[in-house]
Amino acid sequence: MAAPPPSPTPVANLEWQAPWPFHQIVRNGPGPGVPSVVVEEPSHSRSIFATLRALCNIGGTGLTVKSMINESHIGAALNIHNLALEDCMENPWTYVNPNLLDVPAFPTEEYVWENLNRRTKANAYDDRLIRDLEAPWTPVSSNPTRKARNVSRYRFYVFMHRHLPSNFNQQLGKSRVSIYSTTIWDRENQSSIWYDFWNEGHDQRRDAIRAFWNNVPLTWPAILTSTIGSRLAVRHHILALSQGGYAHANTPPGFTQFSMLGVILDHVNNGRTAPTPRYETAHDGAVLSAMDPRAAPLFIKVLIETVRAGDWQTTLVGDDDIAKDAWEEFRIMNTYLQREVRALLEARYNGTDDAWIVDAVAPPVMKI
Repeated sequence: MAAPPPSPTPVANLEWQAPWPFHQIVRNGPGPGVPSVVVEEPSHSRSIFATLRALCNIGGTGLTVKSMINESHIGAALNIHNLALEDCMENPWTYVNPNLLDVPAFPTEEYVWENLNRRTKANAYDDRLIRDLEAPWTPVSSNPTRKARNVSRYRFYVFMHRHLPSNFNQQLGKSRVSIYSTTIWDRENQSSIWYDFWNEGHDQRRDAIRAFWNNVPLTWPAILTSTIGSRLAVRHHILALSQGGYAHANTPPGFTQFSMLGVILDHVNNGRTAPTPRYETAHDGAVLSAMDPRAAPLFIKVLIETVRAGDWQTTLVGDDDIAKDAWEEFRIMNTYLQREVRALLEARYNGTDDAWIVDAVAPPVMKI
């Protein structure tokens, strides 16, 4: 008889109650189902609102500049997505550093890397997260679940990057002209992968990100410091090619923000997959460019449940006309997202007192 798989190694004083930076979860109604986090920080609630509103405002023809999410809100919303699956408290988690790290375009030998220390604010995690990252990791290949609260839970650590063009025009704003990329460190195999989503200037960005990780003067947990720069793999998904018939010239570089979100969501959703998830680019220009078409609807559903379960916005937690009018402000505009999110919300809310939310947010798509 084969030996049973090893249990995850306990780590003293972790006692994870919810994914960081949240401290507690709440069950959404009786019986099984996906829980929501208790949102305590006003900045986090603003992030959830802003991200949900941006996703719901995506037009019927696809992305617009208005669809883009404020950079300061992305991290908190993505960290909530650890609760996307019903058995989320047993899943390996992903931590998304909330601060976008600027990568110098052409760092020379004389570049003063110490100047980045103040701007990146990259040490944005608490003592429990540091202990989790430095603790022994039990591979998901031998034990994919993390049932105990005092075991190392975080498999992926995500850094979001912003690359400004050399001819950056301040009047256009950073978010519209920036090229977004992401570095994801995987504890399963002690590897790090940098994902790039833009064609023009790829080689220069690749050299710049390698210089960044080999020189950036930040105090990471020791295990991170020793692996990212020295074992950085590169994967390149060209956004313009993954937008179907969209012309490259008409695609703002800032839309790579959604490509970045897609890769991160893919990792969050596949924490139990033993190999590092092999992100495959979607080829549908009408749906969140370069994002897996299944990822965005689930992300929206998790944000809706988080808002509904919270007590930090009274106009959205009641059942009166005020609450119903407030939820209609989050009505989804894109027909694909409307249809897919509606199916997820029907499975969650039908037969409950909150069933009206389905029609408020995702009314039936009219057939022509």
